[in-house]
Amino acid sequence: MTTEILAMNRNSIAIAVDSAVTINRQKTANGFTKLFPIDNFPMAIMMYGSANFENIPMENLIADFINTTNFDETDNIEKVKSLFLDFLAQNTPKHNFKKDIESRLDIFKKEITEYFARLNDEEIDSEIQYYLGLEIPYFVLKLEEYSQYDHYFKILKKELGLGKWKAFKNYFFHQLCLYSTGIVIMGFGKYDNFPSYMNFDMVVNNDGNIEISNEQSELCYEYNIIVPFAQTDVILGYLDGIRPEFHDFISISHLIFLNDFLDNFLEFIDFENNLSEGSINNVLKKVNDFKSQLITQNHNFLNYLEFGKEYFFNNFLESMSLLSKEEMAKMVKLLVEITSLRFKVSQELNIVGGEINVGVISKLDGFVWIEKEEYFDEKF
Repeated sequence: MTTEILAMNRNSIAIAVDSAVTINRQKTANGFTKLFPIDNFPMAIMMYGSANFENIPMENLIADFINTTNFDETDNIEKVKSLFLDFLAQNTPKHNFKKDIESRLDIFKKEITEYFARLNDEEIDSEIQYYLGLEIPYFVLKLEEYSQYDHYFKILKKELGLGKWKAFKNYFFHQLCLYSTGIVIMGFGKYDNFPSYMNFDMVVNNDGNIEISNEQSELCYEYNIIVPFAQTDVILGYLDGIRPEFHDFISISHLIFLNDFLDNFLEFIDFENNLSEGSINNVLKKVNDFKSQLITQNHNFLNYLEFGKEYFFNNFLESMSLLSKEEMAKMVKLLVEITSLRFKVSQELNIVGGEINVGVISKLDGFVWIEKEEYFDEKF
């Protein structure tokens, strides 16, 4: 895992990346290159997530793509994306789904058995429903291998004595494509007055077709924008003024507070005031009617909270128009540093680290390194 920031105003794109990557879905390592300028063009490619695609280092694949591609006729980033995916389709091995599936079945069984042994009946039912609701990529549903292992999941269901076998199948194939390599292509098109970016996750080489997901883009974008990739919670919390998980905590706490307040109020008027039975019943009815509307009231409260976040964040974005290229570079580096510090002082695995590389793209200057880690001594 990693953290990377892209910030755009009308004049430039500033990018900051750490040098940590995920290897073999489990380990993280520092010192990797993840930002690649396209020489002589105001464009660059950035990667995040898994360091390998079909067991080949992404650093090598991107370098080979840039070194062997003629970009003279490539006048926008959409064409770069198309060329890049074609290059990967031709220069990476086709994914061996059968081998991949069979290498994971025993591990899957062990993990599921141990996990469900810790759950009570209510938690098991909830987990089964969650598995059944997971979305499976369309290309996976079309694989021959998708229906060849039904017997395995039926046996697993029978051994565990719970749930529906299709729930375990659903969860297994959802996990199969969970890990991916993220790609961001950014820059100025030949005829564009404003910058563009697009990002997508690459899952597998499916018989010569690169399967992608989570595609987003802003093309020839004339407004200001900040986009974090991979580890996003810390940066979004800093920019919005509130962490996403704390936002959820506020929502739940607000609902509990309203409910408890009304319960305590009922006790107060019942025991502390000698009201008539008719008056108490009338108050009880009105309070209970209001309690039935608590979810709506809480929803309204969250809407006000969202409005406040958007108001302050939009003010921040508007001010980016006044930032120079140097100031944009400082800003994105600071955001990566904040994320790195957050993981260093937490009890979570530190998945953000290494030196921070910073670059700026403009129509006039092309790609310019502001800060770049060198793995060798400059005097050599």
